[in-house]
Amino acid sequence: MIAKKENISHEMIKKIFRSAEDILFDELSSVNDCEIKKIYIMDGLSVESKIVNKKERNLPNGIKVQNEPTVKITPKVTRWYKEKVNQNR
Repeated sequence: MIAKKENISHEMIKKIFRSAEDILFDELSSVNDCEIKKIYIMDGLSVESKIVNKKERNLPNGIKVQNEPTVKITPKVTRWYKEKVNQNR
């Protein structure tokens, strides 16, 4: 739809979105401890990443398992954006 609306080739749009995806992956995964990295995709849409520390879990069979620190990704949509979407339905 973007290619048609802007009169740009489909291949160029695919290339742009692949590059944007690579940048997002690199930026979100490069977060440090005690840091929250926020990337604004467009007005009203953003993604946050942060490190979640080790946790100890008890499995149903009684075995205790330690999870390694992982990156938690959280999408954010502003109230303004939701209202704008609902107005344009």
